[in-house]
Amino acid sequence: MKRFAQLVVAMLLVAVVLLAAAPFTAQGTRLLLGLVPASSPVQLDYHSGSLLGELRLRSLRLELEALTVEINDWHSQLRPACLWQSEFCIEQLRLAAVAVVLVDADTEENEELSEAGADKMLSLPFGLRAPSIQVGQLQLQWPGGRWQQGRCSWHWPPPVPLCGWKSCISPGQS
Repeated sequence: MKRFAQLVVAMLLVAVVLLAAAPFTAQGTRLLLGLVPASSPVQLDYHSGSLLGELRLRSLRLELEALTVEINDWHSQLRPACLWQSEFCIEQLRLAAVAVVLVDADTEENEELSEAGADKMLSLPFGLRAPSIQVGQLQLQWPGGRWQQGRCSWHWPPPVPLCGWKSCISPGQS
């Protein structure tokens, strides 16, 4: 009986170690991303790499009630050391195309979000740093309007925390 208990503990320990190591490997990343259910508002098409390192996605789609974001050819380099500080530090983020579509949804909730402002709409439980972002093509579409931008990039000499759209569209950035 004692030998059986030791075997069970050893198997549990191996399972925990494998699960903890999964984000560091391509196979583990593919497995973890495959666990995202088809009914989720986030849809991912994995290409290569690992979550906690260099990652490539063919596409990423976020579909919410009043917003759809579609990103093609995601290429990022995450620095895992920042996770100890409750931050995601993306050393480099390259996106071939980003399309954002705002849907005209006349609901009380959307009116409340509009009045709250951008800082209140995006609230993340962790910090996010991205000193270099490159986008091949950016498209924004909203009821009654559309904006398109060719190649654009944002670079901050010291990594600047992103806190929402205000940081991304601040004056003086190219």
